[in-house]
Amino acid sequence: MEKYDYGFIMMKIQKILDEIQLKIPIYYPEIETGSWNLEVISRRKQHNKMFLRLRVSSGFNEQRNLLLKIYMDPSPDAKFTMAREFYLNRIVYERLQNKTESFTIPRPLDFFPEHNSILREYVRGRRLDYLLAIMCLPAIRLKMKEKLNFILTNLARFLILFNDAFPCNYTVSLKDITEEMEKLSSEACSLINNIKLKKRINEFIEEFSSELPNVLELSVSHGDFRPSNVLVDDKRLIIIDWEGLNFQLKHLDLCNFVLHLVLMSMFPQYSLKFQISISRAIVSEYLKSQESKETSILKFSMLYTLIYMLNFYVRVTKGLWIYKGLFDRIIGMLARNRTISILLNFPSFIDSLLS
Repeated sequence: MEKYDYGFIMMKIQKILDEIQLKIPIYYPEIETGSWNLEVISRRKQHNKMFLRLRVSSGFNEQRNLLLKIYMDPSPDAKFTMAREFYLNRIVYERLQNKTESFTIPRPLDFFPEHNSILREYVRGRRLDYLLAIMCLPAIRLKMKEKLNFILTNLARFLILFNDAFPCNYTVSLKDITEEMEKLSSEACSLINNIKLKKRINEFIEEFSSELPNVLELSVSHGDFRPSNVLVDDKRLIIIDWEGLNFQLKHLDLCNFVLHLVLMSMFPQYSLKFQISISRAIVSEYLKSQESKETSILKFSMLYTLIYMLNFYVRVTKGLWIYKGLFDRIIGMLARNRTISILLNFPSFIDSLLS
């Protein structure tokens, strides 16, 4: 955002709004059109992106809520990223929309390449990480037991159906993955000067890869599946933030979600005991549909995710991430320390999740 002055940003937004105004009948052909009114309800900035919540209303008392995502970076890479996000989102939406009523993703509506912007439907819901903070209170949890069971069951169902909707024939060699893990851990441990941790991680890589085949299957991955990217309303889960969609090791979305649940316990509003218990419930529900051999792959994917997270949080702490604010570095330090603790006790950690 620093690359633009305020007046330029407002002109840019107005041009996009003018285009949206003209295209409303295309987005909603099922609704009788009249005199449409488009207004900005809220605006927020997150790193190099701006999000505008829009309300569309007509003389026929029809109303729709939209979300406009604008990349403030004008580079060709940003344009490619936005195009990739929009078209992949549309494919995911089309494949998942009729699978079940228990979860959905926001409907992508339009892409404005000249403005690096994506328009999608705005879906109301409470962020799951906020909801879990409330559920950590035993009295509240008891009242919301049915809601919690619904959430955990459908999180596992989403991961299973998501993978089924995108069959994948891609593979990767075990040797390449272990070399990547060793490189990530070596870089992180060198930055924090912890040779003991590096040695311990390498031992775990050797141990948990020993039972795996030389070639591993890949599967489709959300790319950033965590509690803050899940919204909850009365009847369903809404999965958001699909810009990282790619192919990864199997079960990586589950691993990322569970590890973020555990890391959330570094904040006072969360309980480690509660976070572990719901992690176990999700893993247990997920594994019901998997063959027994998948357990070994899940353990390896969990280790891979932990090493990746360690590298990331170490880089954040050292100011090597693109965003170098004090708050980011403090959170990075807390997450780094918790990740190191889990890695040093990885066998007992993974056994506790699978028990």
